[in-house]
Amino acid sequence: MASVTLTSEKFPVDTTVGIYPRSARPVSDVAPASNVPVIASAAVDAAGLLTVTNAGIVDNAPYVAYAQVSGEHRYVGVRSSITVHNPGTGWAGVVAARRAGAGTA
Repeated sequence: MASVTLTSEKFPVDTTVGIYPRSARPVSDVAPASNVPVIASAAVDAAGLLTVTNAGIVDNAPYVAYAQVSGEHRYVGVRSSITVHNPGTGWAGVVAARRAGAGTA
């Protein structure tokens, strides 16, 4: 399961930030189109760090982080991390972890 980690002054502490496909970012400064669902979201922690891990986030793929702050639409381009396979778990462990992350365990 890949994740997105971000530290940015664009998103204040406690702001809930959504992760969207990069194609969801409009040309002008408006919210993402309503037909593009957020993949996952999380709040910026007290240290200013945003970490979002979700089965819908694909390894090493481009995304945009979006939040509306004080009426302003804010975007930051991000790239997901690469999921590291732990060889000690074997394929059965990898499949079980992915199913658990997707809620199909």
